[in-house]
Amino acid sequence: MRLLSYAGRLTLIKNVATAMPVYMMSTNKIPISTCRELDAVIRKYWWQGNLDKDRFMALRSWDKICQPKGSGGLGIRRFEDFNRALITKLAWSVGQGIKSKGYTARTLADLSIGNGWNKEVVLQIFGDLGERILEIPRLPLSHKDRIIWKEKQNGVFSVKSAYVVDQGERDESLDGIEVPLEDRTEKVDWMRILDGKRVICTDASWLKDEAGLATVMRMKNAECWAYKSTRIKVYSALQAQLEAILLALQWALKEQWEEHCVLSNYFQVIQALRNKQCPSNWKTFNVSFAILDSSKKFVSCEFFYISRNLNVAADGLAKNARVTSNFPILIQREGNPPVLPIFLSV
Repeated sequence: MRLLSYAGRLTLIKNVATAMPVYMMSTNKIPISTCRELDAVIRKYWWQGNLDKDRFMALRSWDKICQPKGSGGLGIRRFEDFNRALITKLAWSVGQGIKSKGYTARTLADLSIGNGWNKEVVLQIFGDLGERILEIPRLPLSHKDRIIWKEKQNGVFSVKSAYVVDQGERDESLDGIEVPLEDRTEKVDWMRILDGKRVICTDASWLKDEAGLATVMRMKNAECWAYKSTRIKVYSALQAQLEAILLALQWALKEQWEEHCVLSNYFQVIQALRNKQCPSNWKTFNVSFAILDSSKKFVSCEFFYISRNLNVAADGLAKNARVTSNFPILIQREGNPPVLPIFLSV
């Protein structure tokens, strides 16, 4: 083993040395002294290629080497941190089991009225903390409450995520980076799909926790159109887009439109809804479930993506709603709307 290159040593450490105690660490809290002794053995082998000498030249701190590769380290895991991540997984599994037996539901029901919080009871029990609890969105009644791992967008726990969170306290470069969304173009036979159906274009304009929502309804070959807009408080652009789609469906339910198509320029949202799934962000599950539940109440409700330059009417109305009005607006008109996608022109 002394003749192995650094690449070979790294492979041996990751696949043998750090993997052997995983079973024991998954169910037991290993003493810190033992973890540090194991770290010392790996550190000595990494720099020397053997364990013969106690003194050796370290060209880089062990803290840096144990950082993920994306942060300039080699991805070697500390035994203490890895043990903590595995124990967290055990706690997650226990929590999932408790939820399935209904203990959480019975406790939560005492704080609820229907599908919402009992504000008076929450504030009486938790005081100032109750204000923060009341801000937690509730899932629709048809969906069970669930335990969420907040450090991942999809809300699902993983040992890797727990380890990265633990390492993030040492390295600020591990903070999440938001990747800009790419504009997508979807080839759709609009003339065939939209024939005889109402089309509802939706969009949202979000800035600093405030969003303007707008929906524009048009029926092909009918000289009538309408739009609805409002302003609400939301925490992200994703939630704003989902709220705009929910506004459109609630409008359609009220007017008893049985067949319609909902158009949006947010590709990830449309892709998820067309697959009958929620966008992978646990903070919007309540709105996403409400959309999926509402869509089942129609004879036909389809979701389609359009580019922003074809959705300028809803886009402009959403921006105007964000900066001008706190009250919902519903306007109905005859003739052609001032701006609409070319495939809806009569």
